[in-house]
Amino acid sequence: MIELFGLYEYNEWANDRTIASLRVLPEDDYVRDLGGSWPTLRATFVHIAGATDAWAERFAGNDVLVLPTEADLPKLEDAVRVLLSAQEKHRNHLKNLTRDRLERTFSWTNLSGEVKTSPFEIVVENEHPVATRSASLRILPIVLQPPSWEAG
Repeated sequence: MIELFGLYEYNEWANDRTIASLRVLPEDDYVRDLGGSWPTLRATFVHIAGATDAWAERFAGNDVLVLPTEADLPKLEDAVRVLLSAQEKHRNHLKNLTRDRLERTFSWTNLSGEVKTSPFEIVVENEHPVATRSASLRILPIVLQPPSWEAG
């Protein structure tokens, strides 16, 4: 379970770095079309915020059938608000997470409306927002430094 906590800590660190980098960009750069699956930095960040929140809601037992769009979160601070709220939900979820819970199955409804079932530990590790991190790191110039849990 310690590895799982490390994933979440890394994710928060990466989110903080991403937010700080985005906040210093001119808005024109935030919305400029760069091509790819998420063609703008805004689209990428809105996806990260929405996916992070969707999984927090799913882990709380709620179905999420749609993620927010750029139209739903047009300004950077709109997406930041969603992301920080989602991080808090994940933190609260982790406080109550037990080995027994990780070993049980977990069912959720995906964005296509299909019910999926998998061991909870596999879902938490593989559907974790860290999986979407590569999209932002690919297009966002961030100077990466090791998180605090790596130092020492």
